[in-house]
Amino acid sequence: MSEYWLEEGYSMDEFYREMGEQEMNNNSYDENILIAGCQYTIGTNDGKEFKKVSYVGQKQLNGKPMMVFKTMEDKQVSINPSFHSFIVEEETEMNPVAYEQSGWNRSNNG
Repeated sequence: MSEYWLEEGYSMDEFYREMGEQEMNNNSYDENILIAGCQYTIGTNDGKEFKKVSYVGQKQLNGKPMMVFKTMEDKQVSINPSFHSFIVEEETEMNPVAYEQSGWNRSNNG
């Protein structure tokens, strides 16, 4: 079936759209596997492990994208994606990032 579409001059993106599958995105290598506010255990290739850190997003350091996390103590952890070896999603609890996203002020909600 795909040969028919290609012979008729359709691009592969048009083929996937017509077939009802997800459109291919050739503009980004980021598949958004991490969700801001969710907690993860992160391992780096030197054996270091960061448990129950909350994903904040990405920031640039000297033009290189860095994964940014916050600890439960509200300390920032930045990891070069080239040096991480695994990510385990944890059950998410209220954390500094989740508080910030909700608009709540932790100091006034005691």
